[in-house]
Amino acid sequence: MHTSKVTIRKGALGRPAGEVYQLSVLFIEGDGWWSAQCLEYDIAAQAKTLNALFYEMERVLVSQLAIDEELGRKPFEGIGRAPKKYWEAFRRSRTTMERPAAGLKSKKSRRPNIVPTFKVAELAA
Repeated sequence: MHTSKVTIRKGALGRPAGEVYQLSVLFIEGDGWWSAQCLEYDIAAQAKTLNALFYEMERVLVSQLAIDEELGRKPFEGIGRAPKKYWEAFRRSRTTMERPAAGLKSKKSRRPNIVPTFKVAELAA
């Protein structure tokens, strides 16, 4: 298992700068797949490689922010926290790692300002 703390700066999506979303994400290696589970909001993603998972989780989180803004809702409004077992696995994490340099890019909008800090979690028994 791997964990990540992801920072999304609100100004990156056209909103006033200054508000920061500090999100914790647990990465879990499965049989031929990787899964990512956000802790503060029960949002998940899956991909075949760890590099692809970083991109996919970033895409899902930024998409949620865009949808919420389009619908006039507060960011992540109505989305509950992840189950306790994911929080416990995240707390056990001790080893850090770096996120790949690649991220979301679009010709129509600026690249989202997501600055993550990653940790590697111990395998669950």
